[in-house]
Amino acid sequence: MTYEVMNEDHIPFLAPIYAESFNAAPWNDNWTVDSAAKRLAQMFHCEGSYGLISYNNNNNNNNNEISGLILGNHEIYYDCMHFNIKEFCINQNMRGSGIGSILLNEFERRLIEMGIREIYLFTTRTIQTEGFYQKKGYVTNQDIIRMDKII
Repeated sequence: MTYEVMNEDHIPFLAPIYAESFNAAPWNDNWTVDSAAKRLAQMFHCEGSYGLISYNNNNNNNNNEISGLILGNHEIYYDCMHFNIKEFCINQNMRGSGIGSILLNEFERRLIEMGIREIYLFTTRTIQTEGFYQKKGYVTNQDIIRMDKII
């Protein structure tokens, strides 16, 4: 697997992967490629934005096939620099192959090099999502709740 730091030129290639991934279980969202591209662009333009793209080098047909992406931003906190993972998805054709674990490990390694000491994220409460992160050492924070209001 090879990696590339995300830039704005990647968005048209990432948007279809993003939409397909989050339109599938367990999220079952209703993204279009256009709305996914707008979301990725918005996150990319946040202060402290950082994203990493992985490419599958094991595919004999196409060595430049995007296998996954992870994107978020760092934020100053009182005790250290935190990183908020906002989006993390794997190409639907490659899910279950271990690529997500490899990409997350590389991403964390790079964040450590950047001086970031804590990562947080929001995800759905399913075995595929929460369970994945728990296997990687993430813990569910029982002290924080998410509150929503439709207006």
